[in-house]
Amino acid sequence: MLRRMREGGVTPDAISYAAIVQAHVNGGSVDGARAALDEAVESGTRLDAAVFNALLGGYASELRWSDASELVRAMAARGVPPDGVSYGLLRSAPFCSCLE
Repeated sequence: MLRRMREGGVTPDAISYAAIVQAHVNGGSVDGARAALDEAVESGTRLDAAVFNALLGGYASELRWSDASELVRAMAARGVPPDGVSYGLLRSAPFCSCLE
């Protein structure tokens, strides 16, 4: 999808990446979602919490709390603070260290 966008002269933005990450999660490929997020980061696109939350939801649905914790730290490192959706997705985490 991203390749076709670029071939068509369209530069993917945060909304595009959020949709692609969410599509991977919805399709059961959380690791594919992570790869798409990593590509977004590498592209230098200015990302918002929605892009990260799409993957965070995937990690939460698979109970991958260690990955969720790492993702929240990565958000903070990129200057994207967790928002209400982020905290809502993490509400069932068995620990809260990812929110510190």
